[in-house]
Amino acid sequence: MEFSWWEGLAAGGVATVLMTLLMQMGAALGMTRMDMAVMLGSMVRRDAVSARRLGLAVHFMNGLVFGLIYALVWWALDPAALSDAWWIGLIFGGVHGLVALVAMPMMSAVHPRVQAVSAMGDASVGEVQLPPFGLGGRGFGAMTPVGILLGHLVFGLVWGLAFWWLA
Repeated sequence: MEFSWWEGLAAGGVATVLMTLLMQMGAALGMTRMDMAVMLGSMVRRDAVSARRLGLAVHFMNGLVFGLIYALVWWALDPAALSDAWWIGLIFGGVHGLVALVAMPMMSAVHPRVQAVSAMGDASVGEVQLPPFGLGGRGFGAMTPVGILLGHLVFGLVWGLAFWWLA
């Protein structure tokens, strides 16, 4: 089997759309206060509206890139195992989610909009302020780590199923 990059990108796109919908549902249900789009976009934009727009674009691009990375890793491991795409994707998503959980404090340390909780409210109106993320994103609520891990598991599972269907 020859490697084809477009299946990885397309599967990453589908998986990103579903993961993003789950993230939005989790926030709407009050399970987390984390808004991934605002977190990403506010790295370079101060106001919430433009940060969210930019962040959604960056989040979607990340999904495409990770879809391609998953495809490259799968192809390097065993491209003949196409029928096992769903559980291989689930494993990739689980590893990806665990890395994301552990990386949250590091992301918080370099993010320009993270404020100490005591300093929250000192910014201009409409300017993004984020609390320290904490391990697993617990700064956004106790259920946030569960949501991050489940979101990445869903991403991996959907990626695997879409990749299998496309290949």
